[in-house]
Amino acid sequence: MHHKTSVPITERESFNTWLPSIFSVDQPAAPAKDALPRELLHQQLRSCFSRIALIHTPAGYGRTTLLAQHYQHLKAQGATLVWVACSNLERAVHQLGTLYEHFQDGDNHAQWRAAQNNTEISARAYILIDDAHKLQPGDSSRLLALLLESAPSGVQFIVSSRGSSPINLAQYRLRGELMEMSSKHLAFTAAENSQFLQRYAVATDGEGVSKLLRLTDGWPGGMNLAMQCWRSRDEPTHPAPWEEASWYEDFFREEVFDAQTTAIQELLLSCSVLEQIDFAACDALRKTEGSAALLRYCAANDLFLSQDARYPNSYRLHPLFRKFLAQQLHESSQHTLKSLHLSASEHFLHHNQLFKAYNHALQSNDAEHAAKIVDDNIVMFFEASDDPAWRLVEQLPRHVLNRYPRILLGQAWSMLHLWKFETAKELLRIAREYLGTEEARHRYGDNGLRILRQELLHREAMFSMMVDDTHLLETQALDLIDKYSEAHPIMRGSVYNALLYAHRERFKLDEIEHLGHLAEEQLRRGDSKLSIIVHAAIIGPARFMAGQTQQVINDLRSALKAAEGITGVGSPYATILALPLAEVHYERNELMEARELLATYLPLVEYEGFIDQTISGWLTAVKLACHDDNYAEAFALLDKADQAARQHGFERLRYCALAERMRLLLALGDQKEVLRLGRMNGLIGQLEHVRPVSKVTTRDEARAFCCVRVAMAQGRLNDAIELCRVWQRFLHQADAVHNCLRWEVLHAHLLLLSGNDKGAQRGLKKSFETAARRRIVRTFVDEKAWLGGLLGSMDHMHVTFATSVQVDDFIEELSVLCRGTEAFHVLERQPKLPSPALPLSNELPTLSSDAISGVLNSREIEILHLVHGGLRNKEIGRRLNITEGCVKWYMQQIFDKIGVRRRSQAVSRARQFGVIF
Repeated sequence: MHHKTSVPITERESFNTWLPSIFSVDQPAAPAKDALPRELLHQQLRSCFSRIALIHTPAGYGRTTLLAQHYQHLKAQGATLVWVACSNLERAVHQLGTLYEHFQDGDNHAQWRAAQNNTEISARAYILIDDAHKLQPGDSSRLLALLLESAPSGVQFIVSSRGSSPINLAQYRLRGELMEMSSKHLAFTAAENSQFLQRYAVATDGEGVSKLLRLTDGWPGGMNLAMQCWRSRDEPTHPAPWEEASWYEDFFREEVFDAQTTAIQELLLSCSVLEQIDFAACDALRKTEGSAALLRYCAANDLFLSQDARYPNSYRLHPLFRKFLAQQLHESSQHTLKSLHLSASEHFLHHNQLFKAYNHALQSNDAEHAAKIVDDNIVMFFEASDDPAWRLVEQLPRHVLNRYPRILLGQAWSMLHLWKFETAKELLRIAREYLGTEEARHRYGDNGLRILRQELLHREAMFSMMVDDTHLLETQALDLIDKYSEAHPIMRGSVYNALLYAHRERFKLDEIEHLGHLAEEQLRRGDSKLSIIVHAAIIGPARFMAGQTQQVINDLRSALKAAEGITGVGSPYATILALPLAEVHYERNELMEARELLATYLPLVEYEGFIDQTISGWLTAVKLACHDDNYAEAFALLDKADQAARQHGFERLRYCALAERMRLLLALGDQKEVLRLGRMNGLIGQLEHVRPVSKVTTRDEARAFCCVRVAMAQGRLNDAIELCRVWQRFLHQADAVHNCLRWEVLHAHLLLLSGNDKGAQRGLKKSFETAARRRIVRTFVDEKAWLGGLLGSMDHMHVTFATSVQVDDFIEELSVLCRGTEAFHVLERQPKLPSPALPLSNELPTLSSDAISGVLNSREIEILHLVHGGLRNKEIGRRLNITEGCVKWYMQQIFDKIGVRRRSQAVSRARQFGVIF
């Protein structure tokens, strides 16, 4: 120790008045001119009034530069400063000893009490100690500890170190007298990275720069090394190949790796195969205990190993240092590298971390081991997430995959969800062939083969469900329920779902709730939240078919919230719920809710999922477009639906879209286009082939709707009416309430067209009673072109309704909705659509008087009488208590039926054939 030198000072005197008499004051080397100004870091240091500010980082994070910059900042503000550079160890010890001796003088403590609470920088003293980790254990580090204890409270220490500290600072942490800055603080921010690159005229975008930023992870030293490498190239205008190790390996070898003990080197090399490093995994790789202490040592000494903030007791290597270590391991011993990956695979497999176990098996180049991991844990592997699972499996060689039937079956299931039906079919074929080989019998045994064949039958049933083959699906599902007793609960639950789906599509609704309960019970046993979401997407449309609109809203809303929480908004799992939910909201006339769901989920309708979502999504969007008078958009959506249906072989979607297209065309007076579509799709002829029989499905129902529309265009109203009645009876017996209502409304329209206005009103009375209780609205309002007139004329018809208040309110609501927007201003909208093909001359068609009177209904004839009397459309509307738009629609129907274009021609033609007098 040096002799104590006492230099009395007063409160007004500065530290500078006596410091030079102790020793000459050193200064840091001036920071490089091109060093980035780390203003945010300087602000943190300036605002810190802790006794000690410790800056500890690995090499290359700019500790010394930051400390030197901060020295200049403080100096410019008149602060009292001492710079101690431990790179010159002898000099540093001398300075620390002199300071300690001076602070031992009790009188000096009293002189500095006044500065204790003074926030003015110029009134405080700062001792900046750089590279404190170079102080030798023993006397020099103990001297620093004594100095920290003896210094007056007005003195602040700013210490930089590679490693947390050469002394124990726990007591200062406990007292709140320590502020720490680590590599996460000194790492470049995105803005600093950009600023740094601009100094070298490097564009900040591009794949190469993005990769560099990921590798350096904010490490300033790494960015410097990269730029030096880049500038040294013959053509520095091109990005450097960051994949090459030459630009960083020398630094890590010389500054970090070679300086460590053999034990630490072996630990770091072992850890390099792990993305997330924890004590147990490290022990497993090293095949010995004690990794925890070594890992803590590496982190404490800033060996580019830091705690992983995402997981407790876990660490991560800096990406570039990990890359360096991996390269060293690869070059030193391929056998060691493979052994480490296999050990990691076994460790993660033991802890049910299947994806990690699989990835490490792949990296060990042991494809058989990787395949076996998936094969032995197929349900858990694919249940975790279908998409990443099958993408990982695709990395296996095909000749290996083809010998693992469970993987093939798991892949096939994923392909089905993605509508890759041909791929799924081929995978199922390969699996079936392999299960017939001697190798399969030897590997799995008779019992194992029996179970695998049952799993194959399960996937074939799923195939039938996804391609909408409900007849085969029902047979397959019943067989599986009877025989597949060993099935995992998720598998068995999916079989009940498949049977529920088949029953729904075949109008067997009496067992829907029972099957739904069985499916949900199995899926909950399997603890599969995603499978329960799929179940909700299957049973929801079944309940909607039964008219349970409020329950469907509640169930689908709840399931959608769960799906969005698990897989995110806009995910496939959310889509299969959101689009059927939009359809139900639309039916209840909750248009805002329907629009919001469609805005988010309709763009995803063509990617994957069930056919139900495509029908719900596109047809609901079509109806909303019509509601907005945007018929061009409606027909464009129908075109997309038809294209997707033909691409994937979705016949139900094709007929549903065709039926809706025909409905719109008829409403717009384009009977010829309906007839053309009917001929093109084989829908013209007898209607017997679309009557409901024992094996009828919803696809057959959609086809029957198309046939009725074609019959309407042909004027075959009686045949169409008879078909409607047959379907109504069938659906009523099946308790398919919503479907039955659609046919009842169509039946009423046909009666109206045939002149039986009273029959139409009587038929709708029952429909109103059913719909009012279930809040089924748009099935009626979408037909406002003719329904509005019928409702408006009820008071003038001799039909007595004995209805409840609820039904009366419902009818009033429908009347308001039908009047709210004029229905189908056909003549005004013709420019938006291809003009209907109508007779262009004044020649009389070859129609008899009986033929014309048979085509025109009573309302149309009544309107012709009023036109003959000289009334205009608005006046006719007032007389008949219907809207002017509705009168226009009736006039268009009259023009199309008798082949004219003008009112005068219609009246003349009707008079000529004795329809009016």
